[in-house]
Formats: sequence, structure tokens, C-alpha cells
Amino acid sequence: MMFKSKIVNSSLGLILGCFLLVSCSTKGPLFTEDSPSSFILSGSKYEVIIRDNREQTEDREILVPILTWPGDSDQVSPQNTAPLIESFHKVASKYIEPLGPSLLFEIVIAEGLQSFKNPGLGESEYVSFQLEMNVIDPKTKALRFSSSGLSWGHRWSLDASPNRINKMYIKAFEKALVQAFKSLKNNNTINRMEQS
Repeated sequence: MMFKSKIVNSSLGLILGCFLLVSCSTKGPLFTEDSPSSFILSGSKYEVIIRDNREQTEDREILVPILTWPGDSDQVSPQNTAPLIESFHKVASKYIEPLGPSLLFEIVIAEGLQSFKNPGLGESEYVSFQLEMNVIDPKTKALRFSSSGLSWGHRWSLDASPNRINKMYIKAFEKALVQAFKSLKNNNTINRMEQS
């Protein structure tokens, strides 16, 4: 009886350990801290336009049932880009000094994805965002410089929700923007063009 009790306790401990493992497990650049920001560009004012190059988008939110079962899943590339405009201004204000000429930003979406899946013993939430950022002279329409950014995040949980996946998606967009801005800082071309 004592031997059986030990087996039961070990099994329960293993199951509990598995549940604790998936209850809060994250990975990807989405969950890493950004280094301190600093001004990279100068622009007394700026506008942004978003061009969506994804082959297929849908005008709906991701579907996550209140009670999920193994095998349940959904994936969507959200068509609505309006929330991204606000997020752009939030990020840009940290990298654009409010001085000098006006700037026009063109954000080209190469990938923007939300995904949910229940493979059993937990629920997977995944988002990814890949973009190109073009900085354009609004008067001449000439391309001044260009950069790109990529971010993704994967979260295992026991309580997936469309609201959290959407927040992760917006954050992935912001992280990809930060990467695009910082890649400009490492580009010597920007220094030559700013001085011209």
C-alpha cells in the first residue's frame, strides 16, 4: 500500500508540475526589455501611412472559446490597421526629436499574425509582426532611408483569451517598430543624409 501511495503521489506531483509549467510560460523578443530610447530622427511634425502587403487578411477577431478542448485552434491576420496608427505615434515620440523638417513614414506590413491552439495540457497564444519602415520627404516624395523590424511572442497558459492575444499583437507591432528605429541609428547613411 505504501508503494502504491508513492506512485500516486509521484504521478500527482508530475501532473501538478506540468500544469504549473504551462500556467505561465513565455518566450520570444516580445517579452524582452528594450534598451533605453533616444532621439534618432528630427521632424517638427510627421505623418504615417500603412500599406498592407499581406496576401490574406480577415475583418474579424481571433476566436478563442471560453472552454477549449484539445484540437481547438484559430489563426487570423487582422485586417484592421487603425489601432496601429496610435501605436506608431506612441513609439515614434521616443525616437523623433520635434525639430526640423516634416517627415512622412510609410509602414509596410509584411506579416501580422495572431494564433491560438490547444494541443492538450495547455493553450498556446502566438503573435508575430514583420514590417518595413520607409522615411519619405513629404515635399519631394523622395525616399530618405529605410529599415525593417521583426518581433514575435509565444505564451503557454491555461486561460488563453482574444483580448490578451490582441494586446500581444499590438505589442509585437511596437517591438518591430523599435527594432526598425534602432536599425536606423546603426546606419551610417542616416548621418550623411541628415547633414545634407
